[in-house]
Amino acid sequence: MDPALFTDNRTPTQFELNYIADPLKVGVYDISYKVFLVSYPSVQVQLSSVRSAFRVTIVDPCLPPYLAVTGTPLTAQTYLITSAPLVYQAPAFSVQETWCAVSYAHSLSDLSLAAALSFDASSRTFTVSYNAGVDLSGPTSRVYSVTLTATSNVVSAS
Repeated sequence: MDPALFTDNRTPTQFELNYIADPLKVGVYDISYKVFLVSYPSVQVQLSSVRSAFRVTIVDPCLPPYLAVTGTPLTAQTYLITSAPLVYQAPAFSVQETWCAVSYAHSLSDLSLAAALSFDASSRTFTVSYNAGVDLSGPTSRVYSVTLTATSNVVSAS
């Protein structure tokens, strides 16, 4: 038995599963005991030979369905074409287990905005800058939608 995961405390008779934040310990553990009378220690029965051992499954809380990734709505931004760059840092998404890695990606409602928008996923920072004309603004103004998605392993939230 892995002592980092399990405590087999014979006095009092307790079997404990320890909390551990180590994704390398994910797996299925079959547990069995040898049982004997204290007066006759040479007569032993392996529990797994009488019936199936009990099983403990350790799961990764960064994988579905155990992880909840929660986002905060983005704040609407206004950029005047040919102005100084607009820099906006999106709020971080939150996860239950703070050690679960979260990565970010974005998508655009209109790909023409890609000429004016850059995104740094490591800092969740958008930069809007466009000096090549007024074509992205339309006759007066134009609204573009940007979606930020956070992912931890294979769990996503938008």
